[in-house]
Amino acid sequence: VSPGGSCATSERVLAQLPPGETVLELDQIEAIKQVVVAGLGIACLPAVAITDAVAAGHLKALRTPFLDLRRKLSLLLHRQKYRGALLDAFLEKV
Repeated sequence: VSPGGSCATSERVLAQLPPGETVLELDQIEAIKQVVVAGLGIACLPAVAITDAVAAGHLKALRTPFLDLRRKLSLLLHRQKYRGALLDAFLEKV
């Protein structure tokens, strides 16, 4: 797990909250979403992973203004490799 990943972010946030009991841990985002859809708990997932499920009304994204859930994103590029227009457009946005 990367230090800035969703799992690390979740663990950092949970450490700030009152103690609770973890009864299930899953590695696959789709499995996690299905567990939440079934009403078996809550999850901390990247927004991009739940966009479709939220739009379809299967999941609800909760606002957490009291928690910093941002992650650090790093991108490594080879200096001598060609960068296409799509990558250049992405780099202009970030």
